[in-house]
Amino acid sequence: MVIVNSILERDIRHGETIWNTAVVIGNHGNIIGIHRKNHIPRVGDFNESTYYMEGNTGHPVFETANGKIAVNICYGRHHPLNWLAFGLNGAEIVFNPSATVGELSEPMWPIEARNAAIANSYFVGSINRVGTELLWV
Repeated sequence: MVIVNSILERDIRHGETIWNTAVVIGNHGNIIGIHRKNHIPRVGDFNESTYYMEGNTGHPVFETANGKIAVNICYGRHHPLNWLAFGLNGAEIVFNPSATVGELSEPMWPIEARNAAIANSYFVGSINRVGTELLWV
């Protein structure tokens, strides 16, 4: 089993920088590697750059017991060159964890995932948030 876990990473070595990070954990509990989100959305009033930095890990592919995997974090799915870079780096399956809401972005999920898989000759595993959030004002 391999676990892909999204976390908020606080990097004390780089001035308390906050990253949207995916950690890839191997079948023995070892950390195989990390990937930091490449593209930060700046759409209208929604601007993640007020708390996250854009990633500095490029487009890594991780060798696991189950094959070569990559992680295209959340908003990165809207950028075809992200998908392409993971494929060129040897990914066999690319996971796309996200926390998308809204009528604009959510219907694009199956189209973007299928498109990426076909265009890059690999499998795509997409997952979105579950549950209900309540906004307390």
